[in-house]
Amino acid sequence: MCKLTCEYGNFRLTVMTAWLQLTRFYSPDSSFIYVCVGYGFFVQFTPEEAKTFINRKTELLHETAKQLSNDMASVRAQIKFVIQGLRELQDVEERT
Repeated sequence: MCKLTCEYGNFRLTVMTAWLQLTRFYSPDSSFIYVCVGYGFFVQFTPEEAKTFINRKTELLHETAKQLSNDMASVRAQIKFVIQGLRELQDVEERT
């Protein structure tokens, strides 16, 4: 969650961090802000550019999370399949 509010040349930024804590930031100069784009790199954006970047990044992260969830479900199903096969093999070996 990221909320960016610009009013009267000032802006307020509210960001929800990973531990569900809200972090608020206030700056008297809203002409440019720096956004971390990853690997320790920061890019200078205008507030509108920052909103666009954050929205795109959020969409990308949601898509990545969805793909990883699907991959996890596939791996889980394969593990269950292998475990069931091992159980069947163990039963066959015990009977002979």
